Amino acid sequence: MRYRLLIVLLLAVPVFAQETSIDPLNEVKNLYDQGMLDEAELVALRHVSRSSSLSEIDLAELHRYLAYISVARGDREAGKEQFINALSLNPRLRVDPTLTSPKILAVFNQARDDFNALGQQRFHSTDEMLMACALRNGGARRSLFFPGLGQLYKGQKTRGWTYIGITGVLIVGLGVAQSEVNRLDDDYHNSHNPDALSGIYDEYKNAVHMRNYVGIALGTVWVVNVLDAFFTPPELETQTVIEPTLLETGMGIRPGISLQLRF
Repeated sequence: MRYRLLIVLLLAVPVFAQETSIDPLNEVKNLYDQGMLDEAELVALRHVSRSSSLSEIDLAELHRYLAYISVARGDREAGKEQFINALSLNPRLRVDPTLTSPKILAVFNQARDDFNALGQQRFHSTDEMLMACALRNGGARRSLFFPGLGQLYKGQKTRGWTYIGITGVLIVGLGVAQSEVNRLDDDYHNSHNPDALSGIYDEYKNAVHMRNYVGIALGTVWVVNVLDAFFTPPELETQTVIEPTLLETGMGIRPGISLQLRF
């Protein structure tokens, strides 16, 4: 009985090894070429779900066959989605126009255009995000130097002039308050009337309190202005981009110029 069990196990090992050594791409391709679309789809989906053992190039090829299967069934949207998945794994993916049906080729071209447009959109989004970050940092540094300058740098003119106006008023108020404190201090020390000293001292204390309040208000505005310049999303200025391009006209493809406005 032990010898029989040993023989069965030895025979099972080569069979198992043969099953696991099957190339998933060849398996899917053979099933697809034989017109067995359901079987090819099941095998491709099974290998895609176990993608840890496959390279990105192999996964892209599996998605390509899934796209073929979807188009063959008349589902162009599903086919385009599978092509986009394939291109995301292998942006250099191409199909042979001489060996591919016009229906599949049209879906692939549309998927490639959508994929490229999505890539451009992500590029512009990243570019704008980096620009916004640079504007925030530059705005915070300028607002630290003087309130309102950072907002003007970011294109926030109303905010900027408001901070400049409030800061100017508070600086003038602080100067007036300090001048009043100095005057009352001199009056107190130079007064020779003992009866007037009490009243002068009370005025002096009130002037000191007023000066401190104005100073605290100025410091608060300064800090809030810096935080506002850093955290408030900047209002990007309109940018005009002129680029050479190829235009498709009734007389064929002609060179031209594209005008883009970015807000």
